Amino acid sequence: MSRFDTQLSTLSRRTMLTFAIGAAAIDTAFAASAPAASGEGKPVPVNAVAVSALQRFMKLHASVAAGRIPWYYTGRIYAALGAKAPVHLFNFEGTEIYWVKRLGADDWRVSSSTLTFYRDRTSGAYLDTFDNPLTGRSIPVRPNVLRDKASFGTHISESGYEISSGNLLPWQLEVQAIGGTVWLTTSRYLAGAPQPWIEIQSMLGPEKEVNDPRVASVKSTFASTYLAPWLAWLGMGETTGHLVWHAAGCKLID
Repeated sequence: MSRFDTQLSTLSRRTMLTFAIGAAAIDTAFAASAPAASGEGKPVPVNAVAVSALQRFMKLHASVAAGRIPWYYTGRIYAALGAKAPVHLFNFEGTEIYWVKRLGADDWRVSSSTLTFYRDRTSGAYLDTFDNPLTGRSIPVRPNVLRDKASFGTHISESGYEISSGNLLPWQLEVQAIGGTVWLTTSRYLAGAPQPWIEIQSMLGPEKEVNDPRVASVKSTFASTYLAPWLAWLGMGETTGHLVWHAAGCKLID
């Protein structure tokens, strides 16, 4: 296994994306969110800095307090084959659980575990085998299991997002707030990965609760699109093309 593959194995797709945002940019978003929440329907400008904005982000993604935060998601996977029409291969369903340890005021260590099952695109049945329309072969299906190393996980602070390899990853963020809802749109591109590799995601939550210092975690939702090379078990070999994943889900808290 390559060093790059080893780094990826400790992270879920959503973990890599949702933490790939800038603390400074988050600061700006929430500092300017009040006018949009009042119903004016204006985008939130990213041009100021607010106190404890990283805590607000953690409320959307997980929690500012120590504990376990589960997510549930579903989605679809398409094959993109150059100039040909995309092919809807199958659907998926899964859960991701975050374990949060707070190290300081704006400092956390977060580890996660992700389990994804694949489902028939028409019947919804869970797949043990898949008749690949692109190759004409029937193949066994492997669930997607990703786990962080318990000894490290992901270190989140104002300095950045540090994975177990010790690399401090850059931050990105675009924020909107309208009608009492705030959403954070993020994107992540890994230049060192087999290409294409990019994920674009939005997380949404209630602005009032996000800004309430008494609330540790809020009910939030997400939607994301992920472009990636073929799954190895699909048996696509050197076939030109890639996969398009689209997912949506919600945090499971009371």
